[in-house]
Amino acid sequence: MKLLRKSKALGTPVANLIILVVVVMLSAVVTTFAISVTGNQAQKESLYLTKCNVWYKNSTYSLVSLVIVNNGPTDVILSKITIKGQDCPWNSTETYMLYNKTKNIVMANMPYVENVTNKGDEANKIKIG
Repeated sequence: MKLLRKSKALGTPVANLIILVVVVMLSAVVTTFAISVTGNQAQKESLYLTKCNVWYKNSTYSLVSLVIVNNGPTDVILSKITIKGQDCPWNSTETYMLYNKTKNIVMANMPYVENVTNKGDEANKIKIG
């Protein structure tokens, strides 16, 4: 019994400091893990606009072409396109928007088409890739 009484133990302040350091380190590890899990699981959208062309014929007719590349992991739905504060309707009687989804390589320069309509007949086919 005498041997046990002669050994010195850590003091209460030192033991409290050790416990405090362990708790802080553990909470830092848990926080870092939670941030990495939520950051990696969030799917991010990434769009790249390229090959933008504007052809202005007169005050009532102009044509715009552009290529939108989706680089992100998720599918993207375009619900509205606004140019200089004006909404472009998808399909109305006078103005409309034509689009094509392709996995082919798009030509370097998009061709100008004199009179494009939304009828879908053979005369209005435009080669883009």
